Amino acid sequence: MIPTRVFGSFVCLACIASPLSGQGQFRALYLSGNVSLQDGSPPPEPARIELVCSGRIEPQALTKTDGSFSFRVGGDQSQQMVSGTADRSQPSAPVGTSGPNPGNAPIVRGQANTGAHLANPSFVNMSQCEVRAALAGYRSSSVKLGRRSVFESPDIGSIILIPMAKGDGSSRDPLVSVNTLKAPAKAVEYFEKGQKQLFKDKPDPKKAAKELEKATEAYPEFSSAWNLLAEARLQNQDMEGARLALQKAVETDPGFVTPNVTLASLELEEGNFQAAIEASKSALKIVPDMGEPLYYQGTAYAKMGDLENARSTLEKVALGPEEASFPKSHYLLGVIYAKSGDLKKAVEHCRRYLELEPDSGAADAVRKQLSSWEASGVIQ
Repeated sequence: MIPTRVFGSFVCLACIASPLSGQGQFRALYLSGNVSLQDGSPPPEPARIELVCSGRIEPQALTKTDGSFSFRVGGDQSQQMVSGTADRSQPSAPVGTSGPNPGNAPIVRGQANTGAHLANPSFVNMSQCEVRAALAGYRSSSVKLGRRSVFESPDIGSIILIPMAKGDGSSRDPLVSVNTLKAPAKAVEYFEKGQKQLFKDKPDPKKAAKELEKATEAYPEFSSAWNLLAEARLQNQDMEGARLALQKAVETDPGFVTPNVTLASLELEEGNFQAAIEASKSALKIVPDMGEPLYYQGTAYAKMGDLENARSTLEKVALGPEEASFPKSHYLLGVIYAKSGDLKKAVEHCRRYLELEPDSGAADAVRKQLSSWEASGVIQ
C-alpha cells in the first residue's frame, strides 16, 4: 500500500440545506459501493477510492477488507491514506470548483455554500465526475456519476480492478507479500487490530502503530505489517520511522512492489532525489512500465536537472495508459521542452495538461505562458 499525502482539507460544497434541520444545517451527499477483482474476490490490499471531476483527482476513502467503501463527498480528508496508484502531484481543491455542483448553481471560489442560492437543493450535479479505485499494479473500471439526489440510495455499484502485467515472469502477485501467509496467528491478530485502528471512521494511527509494531515483533518477516506500519507512522508525521518500516518491508519481501513505490514517493517528497530514483527502479523491476514509479523517477530527474532522463521517463507516463492519473507529467514535459527550445512539443504538452487538469493551481500559469507565446507570435 502506498501513502497518499493529503494536500489540505476538502470543503463540502456538495452539501445542501437539510429540510429536517430548519437551522441552516446541511445534508451531505454520500456514495458507497464495492471494489473487487475480476473473479469477484476483494482487493489484496485496501484500495483508494478516487473522485475524478473534469480531470481532477480527489482521494476520498479506503476500501474495507471485503472491498466495500462509503464516503461523504468532499468530506474530511485530514488523515493520510495509503493505496495503489496515488497521484500526489495534485493539490486538492474544494469539491465543486471543477465538478460536483449543487443544483446546477454556479460556484464561487472561496465562498461557502450556504444552500440559499441553490436552484434545487435536493440535487448535486456530478455529470462531470466519476468514481474509480486505485491500487498499485491494477487498472480500474470507473462509475460515471450524473445528477444525484441526497435522498436516493448512495450505492453506485461495483468497480473492477484488472491486474497489470507482472515483470518477473512468475505467477506471484506483486501486490501481495508471499510471507504474509506464513505469519503466526498472534502476529496476524496484531496486524488485524492495527488495520481496524487505521480504517475505522475516526482513525487512531498511534494505536495502529502500537499494534503493528507488536505484529512485526511477533513475526519480523511480516512485510505487509511493516508496510502498514509505515502508513501509521506517516499519519503520525514520523517520516524517519516510516522510511525504516518501508525498508524493512522491502528487505523482508523484495518481490512486494508496493513498499518500493511508497518509498519512492517518500524520498521524493523529502528531497532525496537519487534515493527516489533508486526506489522507483526497484519497483519497475517488479512491474515494468508502472505509471506511478515512472512519474516519481521522472520528477526526481527533473529536480536534479537531468532533463534528458526526465523527458524520456515522463513520456512513458504521458503517452501510456495511466496518463490521466498523472497529468502533471505533461506539465513537466512542457517545461522541459520549453527549456530545450522545442516550443511545438512544449505547447502540445501544455495544452494536454490543461485538458486533463483545467482547474489546478498551475493551470492559470500555463494559460498565461501560452497566451504570451501567442502574443509574441512564437506560436499560432
